[in-house]
Amino acid sequence: MCTPLSQQDQQAQESYWNLLVVDFECVHQAQRYFDEARSKAYTYMVTLLSIPVVFLGVLIAQKLVTPDQVLRSIRIPDYFSVVITAAGILVIIPYYFFANSSINQILCLRAINSYRRLGVEGLQGYGLINTWKPAAPLDPHHPKIFDPLSSTGIYMIISAIISSLYIAYGLSNLMGYVFWQTFLCSLLYGAILFGIYYLRCKRVH
Repeated sequence: MCTPLSQQDQQAQESYWNLLVVDFECVHQAQRYFDEARSKAYTYMVTLLSIPVVFLGVLIAQKLVTPDQVLRSIRIPDYFSVVITAAGILVIIPYYFFANSSINQILCLRAINSYRRLGVEGLQGYGLINTWKPAAPLDPHHPKIFDPLSSTGIYMIISAIISSLYIAYGLSNLMGYVFWQTFLCSLLYGAILFGIYYLRCKRVH
C-alpha cells in the first residue's frame, strides 16, 4: 500500500507538476516560434535562388538569349551574370538564419523530450503507469544537432552546391574563364556556407 503524502509533500508535488507544465508550455511556444522562423528563412533562401531561373526564363521568352547560349555560356548578357553571381553570394544571409533557427528548434525539441521524460518517470514513480510509454520520443539527445542526412542537412548541402554553381557560372561569363576553373574556386564559398552550419552545430554540443 502507498503511504499517504503529508500536506507539505502534496504541496511540493503540486508545485513540481505546475512548474513542469509551465516550463513545457514555454518551451513549446519557443519551438513554434523557431519553426516559423525556419520556414521563413527557407522561403527567402529558395526565393533568392529562384530569381536567376525566373530571370533566365524571361530572357529566353523575350528571345534575348537561347537555351543553346545558356548551356554553352556564349554571349550571355553581363547583367544576367551579375544577377546570378549576386544571388549565389547573398544566399549566405537566409542560409545563416535557416541554420540558426533549425538548431534552436532542435534544442527546443530536446527540451520537450526531457520534460516529457520527467512526466513519464513521475507517473511511473507514483505507480500510475508501469510499462506504457508515449509514442513521442523521451530521449533528451534526440534529434541530433548535426545530421547531414536529415532534411535540414540536405537543404544545407544542396543550397551550398547551387550557390557555388551560380557564382561559378556568373564569374566565368564576367571574367572570361572556363566554367570549371571558376567552379573550383566557388566550391570554397560552398564549403564556407556548409562550414557555418557545421560550426554552429558544434558550438551548442
